[in-house]
Amino acid sequence: MRHRRLELVKLKQDLFAYLGPLAPEHKSAIVGKDSDSADDLYRQKLRSLLTDVEMLLSLYDNTVRIYERHVHEIDSDYKAKLASKQLEEAKESKATAISLGKLSNLAFLYLPINVVCAMLGMNLSIFGQGEVPVWVFLILVVLFGLLTYLPIYLPRMDKQRVRSFKLTYYLAWRSVPAGFWFLAFYLTHNDRQNFEIMHFGLAQVFLGYPTFKKTKGWMDGRNEGLFESAIWGSEAFWKEKVEKIFDAVEELSSSNETTELTV
Repeated sequence: MRHRRLELVKLKQDLFAYLGPLAPEHKSAIVGKDSDSADDLYRQKLRSLLTDVEMLLSLYDNTVRIYERHVHEIDSDYKAKLASKQLEEAKESKATAISLGKLSNLAFLYLPINVVCAMLGMNLSIFGQGEVPVWVFLILVVLFGLLTYLPIYLPRMDKQRVRSFKLTYYLAWRSVPAGFWFLAFYLTHNDRQNFEIMHFGLAQVFLGYPTFKKTKGWMDGRNEGLFESAIWGSEAFWKEKVEKIFDAVEELSSSNETTELTV
């Protein structure tokens, strides 16, 4: 198509070149009537042809612009669909990787249990033919689990996680249910939710942060969103548990005297 346009442009240039010598100022001073009539007729035909050529060029340019715009729109739609598809594939790939990671962790969790079961076999007293009590089995599972997980998990722990486990320890020391539910809340909520609960609810009591002002925004409606995105459990369930933990912690004295926490 570009070759055809070049031909039209060349034809237009040739017509201008032919019409130039036929202009009145370039005519010979000594010419007859017949010559003038023939020149006028010839010039008129050339001008008509020139007009047609210019119209063809204009139509050609408009057609090319429409075509390019249409191609651009198709290309934009294709790129948008391609980007959307790539984003969906990336999300699916990430979800698959997370699922595989959870499955790997779950499979890794059974390694200590398999080792202990292989050691004890069927010698547990609950099976009716052994002498090993159940608590020995549980202690061995915990010990082997610590030996398995601590070398991997400890290098990846940040200050926030260390603080969370400290709080769990202090809570569990006073009440096992309180420590359990706090750890469950930590494992089922995001970092912002955990930070709000730890930093403004419990940390200043157990870890010695007297300068921070206690706030219970999740109890007066200011931070209801803290309970909306739990991995497990309803908003009302976690709100009730956190309120009970917080109320129980508030009863502790500044010296951290032993107080029973009821959750």
